[in-house]
Amino acid sequence: MRHWSATSIYYLRESISALNSGLIFTSLWAFYYEALHLTLTQVSLIYIIITITGMTLEIPTGVIADTYSRRFSIILGGVFIGLCYTFVGFFPFYIVILIGAFLEAVGDTFVSGALEAWITDEVGADNIGSVFIRSTQISTPIHWVGVLLSIGFAALFNYQVPIAIGGILWLLTTLILVAKMPETIFAPHGHAPRISIHEHIQSARDTFVHSFKVIRNHTIVFRLVAASLFVAALLDIFYRFSRLHILNGFVLPTIAVPFIGILKNNLWFGFFEITQSTLTLIGLTLLRRYTKLQHARTFAGILTIFYILILIGILLFANTNIFFVAIGAWLIVNVFNDVGKPVVATWLNQTIDSTSRATILSINSQVGMLGVLILGSGMSIVGDLYGVSSTLLIASTFLLPIIILYFQSWRQETRLATSELKFEG
Repeated sequence: MRHWSATSIYYLRESISALNSGLIFTSLWAFYYEALHLTLTQVSLIYIIITITGMTLEIPTGVIADTYSRRFSIILGGVFIGLCYTFVGFFPFYIVILIGAFLEAVGDTFVSGALEAWITDEVGADNIGSVFIRSTQISTPIHWVGVLLSIGFAALFNYQVPIAIGGILWLLTTLILVAKMPETIFAPHGHAPRISIHEHIQSARDTFVHSFKVIRNHTIVFRLVAASLFVAALLDIFYRFSRLHILNGFVLPTIAVPFIGILKNNLWFGFFEITQSTLTLIGLTLLRRYTKLQHARTFAGILTIFYILILIGILLFANTNIFFVAIGAWLIVNVFNDVGKPVVATWLNQTIDSTSRATILSINSQVGMLGVLILGSGMSIVGDLYGVSSTLLIASTFLLPIIILYFQSWRQETRLATSELKFEG
C-alpha cells in the first residue's frame, strides 16, 4: 500500500489534533467545573496522575522511539489518547476521568518527542522550522471548526458529546496513520535478526546515556531543558486557574440561538480560543515572513521578549476586575506562548542530532512534567485556600528564571557575533 508524503501526514495529524482540541477542550473545563463541580484540588489530582505516569514512561517511550520505530510510537500513542476521551465522554464519572487521565498520559508519552523527531528526520533539520510554522497555520482554522462544533453540540446535548466525538476521531485517525504514514529515514538502533533481550536493553541504555550527555554538555540544550521545568509549571497553573477565574470572577452574558437554544458558558471559552488562534496565526505569519529561525541569537532574543510580555499578561490578569482587560491579558499570555512554541521546538530540534532526538525531547518533556508535579500541584492547594489571583501572582515568579536563561543566551550569542565581526574585520 502506497504511503503519503511525510509532510502531508504531519499536517493531517496536526489538523485532526487541532480539531479534536477544539471539540474537547472548549467543553472540558466547563464540564469539570460546572457539570461535575470539581475543586482545584480534584482537578489537580487528574494532572498529578497524568504527570506521574508521564514522568515514569516519558524517557522509556522516547528510548523505544529512538531504538525501534517512531511511527509505531506515534500510532500507539494516538490509540491511548482516543480511548481516554471516548471513555470520559461516554462515562461522566470522576473515577473514569482519573482512569482516562492515565490513558492520556500513556498516549502522550508515546507521541512526545517521537512526532517531532520523526518529521524532523523526514524533512531535514534545516527545513523543520517552516514545517512547524506551516502546520500551525493550516491547523488553526480547523481548530476554529472544532470550537464551533463543541459549542453547538454542548448546547444541543451536553458537554460530554463533543468530548466523546473527539475521542472517536482520535481512534479513526490512527487507522489512517497505520495505512498511510511513512518512515523512510529513521534506522532502528535495535533492529537486528534474532537480537537478544540483553542486546535490546543495552541498545536502549546506550541511547539514553548518549542523550543525557548531550544535554549535560551542550549549554543551549541544557538551558532549553531547564526552562521547561518552569514553563510547563506556570502554563499548567495558568491554563487551569484562568478558566475557573473567568467562570467565578465575572458574570458571563447568556445568548440564545434559534433552533439551538441558550448557549452554555463554553461559548465564551470558544470565543476566547478563536480569538487567540486568530492572533496566533497572524503572529506566526509575521514571524515566518520577517524572521529566519536559524540562529541561536534570534531564537534567544525572540523568546526573551515573549516571556517578558507573558509575565506582564499574567500580572495584569491576576490584578484586574474589568472583564475585557482580563480577556486582553489572557490573550497576551496564550498568544505569545503559542507563537513561541515553534520557536523553542525549532531551536531545540536544530541543536540536537537525529540519533538521540526523540530521547532528548522526551527528557525535555519529563522535566516539564516534574515542574507541573512539584510546582503546579502545590499551587492548586494554595488556590483552593487563598484564591486564584493570589496564586497566579506567586506563580508568575516562575517566569523570572526563564527570562534570565534566555537573556543570558542572547547576550552570549551577541558577544560571539560581535567577536566574529571584529575578527573578520
